[in-house]
Formats: sequence, C-alpha cells, structure tokens
Amino acid sequence: MDEKKDAPDGFGKLKWQEEKQPRTRPGRFSQERLERKSRREEELRRRMASTVVSSADAEAFSKFAKATDEEKEQYGDTLASFFAWMMAGSTSKSAANYMLQVKMLMERFQLGLQALASQELLDLVKKTKENQKRNNIVGAGLKKFQDFVASRGGLSMPWEVGFVRGHPFVVRRRSGQP
Repeated sequence: MDEKKDAPDGFGKLKWQEEKQPRTRPGRFSQERLERKSRREEELRRRMASTVVSSADAEAFSKFAKATDEEKEQYGDTLASFFAWMMAGSTSKSAANYMLQVKMLMERFQLGLQALASQELLDLVKKTKENQKRNNIVGAGLKKFQDFVASRGGLSMPWEVGFVRGHPFVVRRRSGQP
C-alpha cells in the first residue's frame, strides 16, 4: 500500500483521488472572459476614435458623381441582377444582406453606378463609423457589388435580371428630388 503513496503524481491513483483539472473554457463571468470583453470594447473605441467619417456626412460623399435619371431607373434591375449573381455563387447565405447594403448606399447618396464601382468609394465606406459598428458589412456588400461588376465586364446594360414592382429591389428616391 505504501508503494502507491510514493508513486509519481497521477500514477497509481484512483480516478476520484486525482486532482480536478481547471476548466478548459472560461466561465460566464470569469476574469479571463471579462478581460477579453474589455479588450474588444477598447479596440472598438480605438477604431471609432480613428474614424472621422460618418455615412451621415453628405459632404464626404459629395465628390462622387450623382446618378442620372436613367441610372436611377436602372437601380432595381442592377440590384436584381446583383442578387441573382450572388445566389448562383458561393455567397447565397449573405446575398440578401449584401444587396440591402448596396441598396442603402443607393438610396442615401443617389450615386452613379460608376461611383459605386469605384475603389475610392469603397475606401471611404470602410472608414465610416457605421460600417465598423456593423462589423464591416456595408464595405463587404459594396466590395461584393464591385466583384459583380468586374465579373460581368462592366456596367453596360441590359442587366441579366429585371425586377418586379413591389419587390425589395425598388430603390426609393430621396425627398426633394424628382
């Protein structure tokens, strides 16, 4: 019996005699988890402080060309084709959300399709507070739209899919505009 007591740790002991191992995952209110949460919040605050652009700042987006009436009429067909392209590809799960982000940019700024496809706009959108608060989905949607434009070889019409009235592809015009 004495031989078992002299045995190295963990060798020759019964299972119930072994010391309990610490949990591999931190508990709900553990110090480690609270520290991680604090670091994430601090990182978000740091990013927000370094970001001086807001998507509500119309002046920051004023340098981009506005859409013509013809382009505004094509917004619905553009979004329908963009959505169909994503559904046929590898981003079918995110297609609706990406399409809604591009639609939001179209409604808010009434930009031309060429401006929406520009790298300069993507860089500006990535810097906005709203994009960072929303886990970069606005920038991701715009980037996917640019990939769509590149894959079809440009913005020339006709679009692959036409939209049906009353479908979510209808882009509202801003008040005060014809």
